[in-house]
Amino acid sequence: MLKLFFLYSEIFHQTHLITNFLNIPFLMTRLFSTLFLACTLFLLNAQTIIWEEQFDGGIPETWTIGPGNPEGAVWQWSASGKADSALLAEPTQALLWNDKGPIESPSVANGAAMYNSDVYDTGGTAFGAGPFPGQHSGSLTSPLIDLSDHSEVFLKFNQYAHANGAAVSTLLEISSDGGETWTDIPINPGVVLNSSTEPDDVQLIDVSDLAGGQENVQIRFTWNGRFYFWLLDDIQFIETPANNLALGSVVHYPPSNYAQPVSMIFTDTMSFFATISNLGSQDQNNVVLKAWIDNIEGETLFIDSTVVSEVAAGTTDLMVTLDSIYMPEWLNIENIYTVHYLVYSLDDPDGDIAAEDNSYSANFVVTESTFAQDDGNGLEGMGVDANWVIGNVYQLPVLEFIVGTQLEATSAIFSASRNSMDGPLEGEQVMVMLFKVKNEVLPDWSNFDLTSIGQDDDLQLLSLDTFMFPEGHQNFELVELELNALGGEGHPVLDIDTRYILAVSYEGSANNILHSVDTDISYDNRVSSMLYVDQWSLDGFGPDAAPLLRLNIDLVVNTDESSLPDRALQIFPNPATDKLTLNISTQSEKEGLLIIADTSGRVINYQMIEIADGQKEVELNVSQYAQGQYLVKLATKEGSLTKSFVVVK
Repeated sequence: MLKLFFLYSEIFHQTHLITNFLNIPFLMTRLFSTLFLACTLFLLNAQTIIWEEQFDGGIPETWTIGPGNPEGAVWQWSASGKADSALLAEPTQALLWNDKGPIESPSVANGAAMYNSDVYDTGGTAFGAGPFPGQHSGSLTSPLIDLSDHSEVFLKFNQYAHANGAAVSTLLEISSDGGETWTDIPINPGVVLNSSTEPDDVQLIDVSDLAGGQENVQIRFTWNGRFYFWLLDDIQFIETPANNLALGSVVHYPPSNYAQPVSMIFTDTMSFFATISNLGSQDQNNVVLKAWIDNIEGETLFIDSTVVSEVAAGTTDLMVTLDSIYMPEWLNIENIYTVHYLVYSLDDPDGDIAAEDNSYSANFVVTESTFAQDDGNGLEGMGVDANWVIGNVYQLPVLEFIVGTQLEATSAIFSASRNSMDGPLEGEQVMVMLFKVKNEVLPDWSNFDLTSIGQDDDLQLLSLDTFMFPEGHQNFELVELELNALGGEGHPVLDIDTRYILAVSYEGSANNILHSVDTDISYDNRVSSMLYVDQWSLDGFGPDAAPLLRLNIDLVVNTDESSLPDRALQIFPNPATDKLTLNISTQSEKEGLLIIADTSGRVINYQMIEIADGQKEVELNVSQYAQGQYLVKLATKEGSLTKSFVVVK
């Protein structure tokens, strides 16, 4: 089993500025349920409460705090609802809490229960320097709870958990015989390997079969692991809600990447599917799954929905796919685009007891020339205790009519960090590689040779560049490195309809460096990143850990072709301020490509066009272009024609 290491970018935020990608506000909310067996995460608006514990002013004496293993590694009370400190011989700050906020529970103002593994291990100073270094455990057990008058009950509680172990560290058990026997209730299957819940996370668990109608019910929370914390609050037993639809454990993120070049985005075929669940006690009829995309101004660019005639009570993770796909025609690089999903019943659209878990939203952006899977927010460091390579997979689209153009990979952007106990980054050397995935590899990667390293196998090495961290280089500071074609001059040339892997290798004394990953975005149902230790793992660090490995490309256009007559492309007005109209006239061509580039030949945008009866008028929005001169090229199978235009402000 690989041993994973970690570091938070909040340490870097204190001394260095990392803003979001493209310096624009980013918001990603994942307000959907993750179901695991009978466990369901969701936010609750209203319920009938049978029993409740708010930890108001402390952990009550009616609760049993276990002695801990080692003894003393016990649950404590947090007045602030944060795990930023714990009581040892004296109050001690957590080493890795940094500037996180508290658990977002309704009664957080009066405190919460806390297990602080960070303080127990580090003592607030360094890894392993605390009183209980390594793995430790501790339990928190409720008093007896009488549920004899309630046959159908749910256990509900707020939590904020972050764990590093490969196995689940946050354990829940329930007893119906006063603690004589206990039944495990699996929760937080994804809170492993340096993952966390959201601070406003709520769990709702149907325990009717275990506790319904019983008078001696107890629940027990146990931490068992090393790093970081578990906060609990507002623990309740409630009656089963009637109407409780929810998005399930799969909600598909449609874009291929969080960021894509404007010259590539229009070929991205976005599909929409999600699982839905009925967590209530009644069957729900005419259930709608709706998806749409809008921009920051609220303009809807795409919308589709479907209706499921019936979703029976207790149904979990029913897969629903929408018929329509979205292929962008033109998206502005200054805008933010948001994907939304919503599930609801047409028969009772306002009656869902937990409307918040019915929706999901996630952003994507368009760039001038950059592919990226990360958004630049919420970065953490991950690594392996061996020589290792991490890579992102980027797919170039199918483009048929690029005449006189050439795609080039110009540079890579990445960032890394190192735990203070391992020393600074400066002086360490890493290799940045660009691989081409050969066309023989199937789209689902099922025939990919996992031992491929670019030597007569399934990968072709296009570039191999070295970077040495300079003096004073800070954790999580961005690095941009020019890519040079292997065995030739210039940048690596890229082929259309081809996959590429941009990778960083950490070897020798550099193998304890941690690569920056973004845990805000989930790339499910696809191979998006890959991890190499002895052989490739197609899961990378997991679908919720997108490496910060950005690829800059240029689509370079030649301007010395004049196969088409001058009348084939007329431009007005020229100069232009907001709108530019192109009149296209050809003899027989029915399809073509319009390319907009700067005077150096770097492509800013392009689009496929249909030329009906040899005539076509195209209107371009140039309001976001900087003042200056530009090139517009019409390319067809018979040739091309390039003209210039000027944008004035």
